[in-house]
Amino acid sequence: MGLTSRPYLLQSFQLAALSLLCLSACGDAASVENPRALSDYRVDQVPQLPGGLPAAWAERFDEVLAGAPAIRLGDVLAPQLVHDLLTEVEWIDPLSIEVKMALPEGLRVNFLPKIPVLAIARGQKPVATLASDGTLIPSGFSEATMSGLLFVSLDQGQDFPLVGERFSDPVVQEAHLLWVEADTVAVVTGLPVVSIQRRSDYPRSTPGMAPAMSFVLANGVEISWGRASETADPASVNRDNKPLSSERKMMRLALVLHEYPMLQGVGRLVLDDPLVKAFDASGKLMPLPDNIR
Repeated sequence: MGLTSRPYLLQSFQLAALSLLCLSACGDAASVENPRALSDYRVDQVPQLPGGLPAAWAERFDEVLAGAPAIRLGDVLAPQLVHDLLTEVEWIDPLSIEVKMALPEGLRVNFLPKIPVLAIARGQKPVATLASDGTLIPSGFSEATMSGLLFVSLDQGQDFPLVGERFSDPVVQEAHLLWVEADTVAVVTGLPVVSIQRRSDYPRSTPGMAPAMSFVLANGVEISWGRASETADPASVNRDNKPLSSERKMMRLALVLHEYPMLQGVGRLVLDDPLVKAFDASGKLMPLPDNIR
């Protein structure tokens, strides 16, 4: 998974995914009052997604429109009916949907797809995709697209939700809250962060508590980051008993990188405990200056 591909991927979805769709009337004024099937539409611009629009997405879009009741374009409620209908398409961002009258042509619809931010893996194999809103979106992305996403491994025994719904797995939930912080670490430091995982020393059975998490690099180095800034974490404090914000952890990381550029020689770095600790690949504690707090 390439570091530079991830910011480019997100930018592609944010800037080039605008879609324009026309639901056409028959061309004369009388037809505006005639019921029209929503499956009779013209696409003006298809979302320009990296790797192309997944076939499963296009099929789901057609399926929803084909199953919709006919509407009269002259009905003042027509735009709202179409808006509500498109919210059933799980890969469309419901907040982006805009429907306007464009008579005599029909209705003009603008929308954006949800932005994929995490690949959900069984073990090390990505098998599903999580959107920025925390919901599962339909599969069908190319291997190149999937390889550009951070991934998180689903706990054994955890089930997938229905498409369009959220995961109940606390590891996935916490990874979703952390993906921006992980991506920021990668962009700011140049470290090749490829996944967000449960801290290797954190117990798997902790009912009612979000797990502490790590950012894992392409070479296997683990950066113990802790919990997201939105998650209450009274145990994550520095040696002066002050809360460890994401900014403080980033500062700690910068100081460690000054001592060990690109974390050369480090096997595991702990940033979310009162004392910053670095271990080599054999588990031996590495020396750090006292000013890293």
